Amino acid sequence: MEWIATTTHAILALAVIVGVLFSSTYTQHITILITLLVILFGIRFYKGCFMTQWEVGNKPTLTQIGKALYIHNPADEPSDAVFEEILVSSLVFLHLVRVSTSSVLPLKDIFTGVHIE
Repeated sequence: MEWIATTTHAILALAVIVGVLFSSTYTQHITILITLLVILFGIRFYKGCFMTQWEVGNKPTLTQIGKALYIHNPADEPSDAVFEEILVSSLVFLHLVRVSTSSVLPLKDIFTGVHIE
């Protein structure tokens, strides 16, 4: 059962990351932003991601795997809730930068060869 929770958590996290990186319409942008904000406030309210509590057993959680990949000094290791909040806040910032730059400079117009005559 614990592997199902970890796999579901990983799939949901990957879906959000793919949405941040590859969303192209304003509806997708707004949906991803609302999803990220709900996740961020949920982490703040529940003191961590609600999926992490189901990842129990003899294996590491997705948060522990992420901390092992990103944090090199175990003495400086933040709590799981703080680490998750930092990751989601970084995704919110990346998404807002991506939306604002694509509004000013649409990449579709650059790469489709639009010619002004």
